[in-house]
Amino acid sequence: MPPPLLAVVALPTLLSGLRACRTASHALQCHALLLTSGHLAASPLRLSNLLLLALASASAHAHADAVFARIPEAAARDPFPWNTVIRLHAAARPRAALLYFARMRGRAVEPDAYTFPAVLRACGCAPGCRTGLVVHAEAVRRGMDKDLFAVNALISFYCRVRDCRSGRKVFDEASCVSRDLVSWNSIVAGYVGCGEMEFAQELFDEMPQRDAFSWATMIDGYGKQAGGVDRARELFDQMPERDLVCWNSMIDGYVRHGRIEEARSLFEEMPERNVISWSVLIDGYVRCGEAKEALEYFQSMLQCGVRPDRVAAVGAVAACAQLGALEQGRWLHSYLEKKKVLFDVVVQTALIDMYMKCGRLDLAMSIFESMAERSVVTWNVMIVGLGTHGYGFDAVTLFHRMEAEKAPMDDLSVLAVLTACTHSGLVAEGLGIFDRMKKDFGIDPKVEHYGALVDLLGRAGPQTQQGFNGHPDFLSIHV
Repeated sequence: MPPPLLAVVALPTLLSGLRACRTASHALQCHALLLTSGHLAASPLRLSNLLLLALASASAHAHADAVFARIPEAAARDPFPWNTVIRLHAAARPRAALLYFARMRGRAVEPDAYTFPAVLRACGCAPGCRTGLVVHAEAVRRGMDKDLFAVNALISFYCRVRDCRSGRKVFDEASCVSRDLVSWNSIVAGYVGCGEMEFAQELFDEMPQRDAFSWATMIDGYGKQAGGVDRARELFDQMPERDLVCWNSMIDGYVRHGRIEEARSLFEEMPERNVISWSVLIDGYVRCGEAKEALEYFQSMLQCGVRPDRVAAVGAVAACAQLGALEQGRWLHSYLEKKKVLFDVVVQTALIDMYMKCGRLDLAMSIFESMAERSVVTWNVMIVGLGTHGYGFDAVTLFHRMEAEKAPMDDLSVLAVLTACTHSGLVAEGLGIFDRMKKDFGIDPKVEHYGALVDLLGRAGPQTQQGFNGHPDFLSIHV
């Protein structure tokens, strides 16, 4: 007779496995063993919570939801499992996290000091969400607003929703005991995110202590500020110890200001590099129109054994497009597919653009038709490419297909098809699309659209021009 499963799989072994979980597959294996061994049935309260924690650590959202739905009633009266699923969903699925919080309150489960930080994170990640104000009020009512974790969560929430004034109020009202390095970093990062570098610098100077994140935040902020890159370099040179994030932020600052040689020089000085270091430099060379150098650094990155990310891949593809380097572009396309580098809608759209610019419309169309999802940029690139190569009728057909499939559309979509109509002399089609812009597409014509309309009418005969002169939108061109 086989021994009972409880004896076969020791509980301490399973507990160690649960605590070490870092991937979804590992967490699911532990879950299966807990079920088949009988341990979960024997100790449901404790093990359900540990299992939830493991699934949360592995970001296994759906399985965590399923486990939570089956936890015993006694466990559901404790805030721990609620806090775990709220924290799990807060960043990636904030609305789901807020729904759990609403259910928690509906079940009269008392929140604790760990509940409010998780809920406030969800509020900050949910666009247009005002629930954070309600959560703040409830934290005050329960006397938890002075707790260090709650203070930091409130500062982060207000800064995420770009209300730095309220974040500063929370920061100022917190006693020194209720403030730590995270509090200081949060409010400084909030001001940086809102572009208020003067206030950020003021607080940075007052900080009782700083870490690498403090310095990197300021360097990144000045690097993104017009004319601020020299101040960023001053801070970079003052750092007692530099980490990889600070090096990358400084290089990115130079790239943003078009100072590519200074970016390259700093890159060469780096004691260590990661994929972000390479990607920032490659993207910088592409932005500066130095495609040859971008491809050289991409090849160097591969030779160093660094796996490209989306930014590096798109940068290399864009460099091929700038050079019209079809063979290199095809090799790159094959490499990205074979190595299973992130092959998402952004990379595929870049490949479409590259093939269009290299004159291989067939390869561009092949990628387009194979895509599981398409962004508005994907459609626009296809329409522009067809129009540029004189396939105006195909561009118009694709535009109407875009409309029929209810794909997202923007002002550039209309401009692209109007330009295609101009290049191919499709006056009636272009005028019809322009007439429907606001009424059917909900897009207000801009100066560029009127300019395209003027070019289009230049292809028309005098009779068509005369008939359109009374159009109210056309009259506004002359104002």
